[in-house]
Amino acid sequence: MPINFEETCTNLTLTDAQLETLNVGTDTFTTLIPFVVWREIILGKRWRNVFIKAVLETDVLIGVAGKVLEVPILGIDEFTAKTASESSIDTYGVCKDRLSPDKVEISIGDVVYNATRISDILREDSPNLGWIRASLQKMGDSIEHKIDTDIRDALIAGVAAANIQTAATVGTLSYDDVIDCLSLMHTSHMYPSEGGPFMLFIHPSQAADLRKEVKGQTFELERYSASIDPWDVARDYAGTRVYVTENQLDGTALIVCPPTHAYGPACMFAWKRHLKGEQFRDEQYQRDVWVLSCRYGLSVVQDNSIGLISSC
Repeated sequence: MPINFEETCTNLTLTDAQLETLNVGTDTFTTLIPFVVWREIILGKRWRNVFIKAVLETDVLIGVAGKVLEVPILGIDEFTAKTASESSIDTYGVCKDRLSPDKVEISIGDVVYNATRISDILREDSPNLGWIRASLQKMGDSIEHKIDTDIRDALIAGVAAANIQTAATVGTLSYDDVIDCLSLMHTSHMYPSEGGPFMLFIHPSQAADLRKEVKGQTFELERYSASIDPWDVARDYAGTRVYVTENQLDGTALIVCPPTHAYGPACMFAWKRHLKGEQFRDEQYQRDVWVLSCRYGLSVVQDNSIGLISSC
């Protein structure tokens, strides 16, 4: 691949003595500063976006009229078992009830988008740097991160008050904190099912706590690294699957039932427009414009499916 060699502040009248002191001092008008430009833009860091794993995605609003999805949901005591004697049934018959589900509404929000423009001159002067590829990649990363943050915020805001556990030791997440929060969720009628273990979302600071102590045993990351999702820290911790992300709020841990749970998901995510890329030509200014956009809505549908550990 070719590389570009550029020279700045080239003063060809410099003496030999001045040339011997290149790059010394801050006087850029009396020095020759050669540099090379690497053949491509390094994309650099990315957010670790994992909260999408906690939601049930649906496309039912795509291509149809409307932007609100109503999700019916039943309570735990929709029916109450009754007793009756033979004579009572013979005289009055049986009492009849019917289901009366509540509903959760998921409303589609505003358009989420990123746009950029790249001029012909920019691409002509640096044809090897991959401006288009890098721009689209970073634009997509930005939208993915917004979706991840929106899901995180919805889960935290939607947790049932009865499922909030304060860490036993302020500033430290422990095995007992996770067990106690799971106990609150069990009391709220949420238990693990064949749909998979509960998910534990934590910040790297809390991940450090878990690595240091698992009931007196060493928390070994390495033995799990070859066989599971790369976002996982461990296959199992207190009966949960752990996901570490710097996008989690430091000092907070979330326990969420998986979207495959037998009782249904904790949170639903409805697409109105999947991520769409568009490109058009702006001839007057000799540049191309790229746009990435999507529309979606989300809502917690079962607040007892979420547990929160605070002050950890």
